[in-house]
Amino acid sequence: EFLAALKSDIIQAVTSELTRALTAEFHSISRDYHSKLQTELQEMKSELLRDNASLRAELGSVVRTVSEVETSLSALSDEVVGLRARVESLSSELVRVDAKCEDLEARSRRQNIRIIGWGRERRDKHKQVHKSDKYNCNGN
Repeated sequence: EFLAALKSDIIQAVTSELTRALTAEFHSISRDYHSKLQTELQEMKSELLRDNASLRAELGSVVRTVSEVETSLSALSDEVVGLRARVESLSSELVRVDAKCEDLEARSRRQNIRIIGWGRERRDKHKQVHKSDKYNCNGN
């Protein structure tokens, strides 16, 4: 019995000492890891804040660039509208000038017709008749 009581006291003392030592070691390791984790989290937070500030600056730059592009695009759009109107005007003018040119070419061809075999007298007589016809009411 004595041995059993001694054995029980020794086991209880060793168990108590081991529990105290392990608990102390656990708390020490836990504090170290907690401190390390807190330091790492603080570093990560600082890095995220720097990255966030950098991203905001880049975003601001992109927003300004988009705004400038929109302004330029608006001005170019207005210019395109004006140019389209000018092209339409010039196209109608070209049609008018082309028709006038064709008419003048046709008149020129008609005036350049020569009939071979007519003597000088007949031509002069024809010119006189033709000149007097100019003042008739046929519109030419």
